[in-house]
Amino acid sequence: MLKIKSIKNKTFLGIFAHPDDDAFGLSGTLIKLNQNNNQIYEIFITSGDAGTNQLTGKKEKNLGEKREKEALAAGKIFNIKKIWFLRYKDGSLSNNLYHQVAEKIEKIIKKIKPDFLLTYEWRGVSGHIDHIFTSMVTSFLAQKYHLTVFYYARIKINKKRPPYFIFFPPGYNKKDLDLIVDVSDVFDKKINAMKCHQTQIEDAKRIIEFYKDLPKEEGFFIKKF
Repeated sequence: MLKIKSIKNKTFLGIFAHPDDDAFGLSGTLIKLNQNNNQIYEIFITSGDAGTNQLTGKKEKNLGEKREKEALAAGKIFNIKKIWFLRYKDGSLSNNLYHQVAEKIEKIIKKIKPDFLLTYEWRGVSGHIDHIFTSMVTSFLAQKYHLTVFYYARIKINKKRPPYFIFFPPGYNKKDLDLIVDVSDVFDKKINAMKCHQTQIEDAKRIIEFYKDLPKEEGFFIKKF
């Protein structure tokens, strides 16, 4: 199995739907990659403008703007080289936008010439349609430019998850994944990154509490196109 410490001096482009998807998901791996002198760039297709500010319990017109600032703050913990916000409407990602979004991301790929792409596995980890859309667009571009994709995947555990608003796909067995990253030594930094997202602080608290007594690991499928 591939070891994260063997990946050095490469360029990664993370492609995500919402400004907290990196921090709440694969952020331990981002920190590890940065420690190995890899350069990391990120794209957020939406600014997470739908929903509620969990600090105030209110819907806010400038929520997307606040969430972008939170992503930038978390990005400093990962030492992200640059973040692009495409500012599509949160929850609107669907097949009629596939090629439009792909064209915008394609321009960035041509500019930075990444060695690897990072995104969610094809079920979007949580089943969120925006995530699934993002995974499909990333796969399309990886195929076009013959790139390798690290697909973040949730590891199967014997613990009931908190309720979710849509079908939550089960995790994957470790033996079926291509890469398991032990992030226990950087988990404090991962928590700090999650806490940067104060408008989503209740979600952050639930995730931190959920993983309190579990192995601190992040899993990936790796596919070369």
